[in-house]
Amino acid sequence: MGNSNPNVPNMIVSPAEPTMYYVWSLNEAGCRSVDSIYIDVDYQDNIYVPNAFTEW
Repeated sequence: MGNSNPNVPNMIVSPAEPTMYYVWSLNEAGCRSVDSIYIDVDYQDNIYVPNAFTEW
């Protein structure tokens, strides 16, 4: 899924494709809350394909 550690509050994500992440929380009174964030991936600048190869 491309995340550093899902159990920390400042998780770093690096998804390979567009992904929706959800966060659920529960407070001491038993009240639940959920939030989400959609991470889009820009495919234009992240791909490098070499046009020549050399043998070592």
